[in-house]
Amino acid sequence: MGLVEVFALPTHLRAASERMAEVLRGSEFDALFLNISRRLNKLVKALAEGAPYEEFIERAREEALIPGPLSSWEYAEKPILLAVRGILNERPELEIWCYKRPEAVQLSVRVAEEIARLVLRTCLTGKVDLDEWRSLLRRFSEASAGFLEDEAEYVAERARGKERAICISGINGRRLKEHLSRCKVKASLSYPVVPYHLTPIEVLVREVERERRSSVEDDERIIKIIRYHVNFVRNYILTSRTYDEAYFKWVKHVVSWMRFKKVPLPKAYTIEGLPKF
Repeated sequence: MGLVEVFALPTHLRAASERMAEVLRGSEFDALFLNISRRLNKLVKALAEGAPYEEFIERAREEALIPGPLSSWEYAEKPILLAVRGILNERPELEIWCYKRPEAVQLSVRVAEEIARLVLRTCLTGKVDLDEWRSLLRRFSEASAGFLEDEAEYVAERARGKERAICISGINGRRLKEHLSRCKVKASLSYPVVPYHLTPIEVLVREVERERRSSVEDDERIIKIIRYHVNFVRNYILTSRTYDEAYFKWVKHVVSWMRFKKVPLPKAYTIEGLPKF
């Protein structure tokens, strides 16, 4: 029986994509699953056959295959796409698939836009609309669960018969691995970037998911994490040139300070501390 190796990456961190690109260049595998929209399958295959990267981006733009700001998407994905470029010339037997449901990608963009709107409102008013935050993230959690199950089946169907498949996922790779196991696929899970400190919004998504599953709500805790996220955006994202700069500045200035001063943090700020649902 072959193996599907799931690599869980932080979604927006370019350093994580660069590390994953190194893994791809130094590994042997006969199938590769990219966590980008299935609508890009045709263009990614052309890229893997050696098409210029600039042509790939231009066609993706012309055909509107990437929802949301293209520059933000490219910032995180470019290192992996460059590692894929021309790979079929060296490994013609390799199969490459983009496995994300287009609807899932579009949903993530819409939710990010809504979160940005809620952050702005909190910055302007100083108040947290808890009901709106919770409703938005619960709808996202419920829809994402269905999409993930479909994506696992998509990967499982195409990975059968392969000796070793690499599947790149978001930071929720553990869930994808569990779904693959339910599909009777042997799967493993790796984190190329360890330790990784979950950002406040990543913690918030998990807390709302935990509430949805347990039916136990903690308003004070959710509001506190929302304010952590607003602070992250206002004091780090908006004052940095890139997301990586903002993230690593935050880790240095906030996470370490909280740890050493013993200020309570939301649980699950590191991969090792992810809550079990």
